[in-house]
Parts: sequence; structure tokens; C-alpha cells
Amino acid sequence: MTQQPVGPLGSDVAVTHILVVADPARSRDFWVDVLGAELYREYGGTSVVLRFAGTWLLLVSRAGRPPTNPRWSSRRRPMWTGSVMP
Repeated sequence: MTQQPVGPLGSDVAVTHILVVADPARSRDFWVDVLGAELYREYGGTSVVLRFAGTWLLLVSRAGRPPTNPRWSSRRRPMWTGSVMP
């Protein structure tokens, strides 16, 4: 493994981005084959750790759909109508 340059916060700090993806294997292939990321580790088909551009990428799969809640939906309009929430 190559020596990574030390950033402004020191050698003990690493930037990590967490991306929630529908298909970790397909996302891994894109990051590795197209963008040139380095595969570090895979965990049972549900998550992948990559090294890319001096940072870490953690690709994780969605845990499934949350239970239906009629009080909240991303497609519903807010219950307030004014500029200030109640």
C-alpha cells in the first residue's frame, strides 16, 4: 500500500464518505472499474470499503423499506401552510 500524504488535520484523521446504494456490487464495479478506486474490503455483499482520492468510501446497501407511516411521506405536502412551522 502506498504512503498517503498527511492532511491538514494530521495523520490520525481520515475522511470517510458513506453512500447508501441499491446494489453494492454494481456500485463497487463502477467505482473500481470506471473511476479507479482501490477495493479495500467487502462485507457479505451488504457493504464495500474503497479507497478513492485520498478518502475512504463506504458503500452500504439499503436495509429495506421502512414501515409505512401515513403521517409522513416524502411525497406528501407539509401540514403547515404558512412560512413558520407550528
